[in-house]
Amino acid sequence: MAEAPPPVLLEDGSSQRDWPGAAYRPEVRIGVDFARIAHRIEGAPTLDRLVDAGAARWAAELRCPGSLLARTEISDAAGHEVAWRAADTRGPMLVIPGLVAVRPLRLDAPAGAAPGFAVPAGWWLARGEPRRDGALLARTLEPFREWQTSLVVRDREALDEPAARALDRRQRELLAAVERGPAALERYLRARLGLGANEATGAPPFPRASLTPDQYRDPSVALEAELAAAWEGYVQRGPAAQPLFWLLCHVEWIGQGRIEGLEEALTLGGRDGTPDRRTRNLLRRTGGLPHVRGAVSVFSDCPLARAWWRCRLAGEAERASNGAVDRETAHRALRAGGSVWEALVAHSLQDGGAAVNQPVARAALVAALAGRERPSRAAVLAMSSA
Repeated sequence: MAEAPPPVLLEDGSSQRDWPGAAYRPEVRIGVDFARIAHRIEGAPTLDRLVDAGAARWAAELRCPGSLLARTEISDAAGHEVAWRAADTRGPMLVIPGLVAVRPLRLDAPAGAAPGFAVPAGWWLARGEPRRDGALLARTLEPFREWQTSLVVRDREALDEPAARALDRRQRELLAAVERGPAALERYLRARLGLGANEATGAPPFPRASLTPDQYRDPSVALEAELAAAWEGYVQRGPAAQPLFWLLCHVEWIGQGRIEGLEEALTLGGRDGTPDRRTRNLLRRTGGLPHVRGAVSVFSDCPLARAWWRCRLAGEAERASNGAVDRETAHRALRAGGSVWEALVAHSLQDGGAAVNQPVARAALVAALAGRERPSRAAVLAMSSA
């Protein structure tokens, strides 16, 4: 039997079964052409000894999706600064902090199990969440809100006739851009968000040349896993919970022609084909419609966001179960019928109990769900309220 891979102390807390009582808490400040990182590990004396012995060093991985710049810098100091040339970037720079082995070593099992792990040089012993400069999200948030609320209202029947005509005109303007094709829709979205014509939005790399409408609206298990793997290290948990982040990604993906048949992929489907319904479909699928659907929208309504979140939770479940539940099994359980995913979102990611909102508890719930012969919405509700 192959030896298990060495454990990684993760910032998000989902590695507690591998590293009980330990925590990695980096602080990162990102500027235009630099980042300052302060690494801090608690409750992991094994890693402290490796740092003291020079076998492990603090690291910062730099990635710029827009320019494909990628490199890792290491330091002996727990507080250090990394820099890059602004001219070498296009869009946001991602900074991923951590601790890396600089030579082959033997790592004592954190939980006390023998015989420990063989660690190759370059292995991440601790790894943080990707960080990005939040200036773009902050700058486009208000235009995003104004644009969405100008297109969709909660009570259309309450509008007077001039307001209803203006709403209809704005919706038809959006749908006309969709009909004209990718370049026109990209220009429309950039104008509404206040983006420059060639301004990078930090969209992660796309693993395929394009997706058909069916693939986009309802990606398979394999396609969801492929997308999530391609976005590993590019998407971080905080922005991934924001509809605006995914809309900014869609701006670039649409302009690159990654989504075929825009009208079918983005606007069709639902009870009717009115401009209002088609507009709602587009807003929901490209990121979410939070002022109508609430915080749940990005997790349930945006197919590509949903794919990333399902795969992330499946990975957490695999780690929480010590491998008893593999990632694919957990992933399939999250896609089971009976609104399993929607129930988990409602009771865990949005308004669930405080315990379930903790990564370890949430992962344990997904692992338990994957262990059932027939995962169901009722099972999610019962386990999340237990």
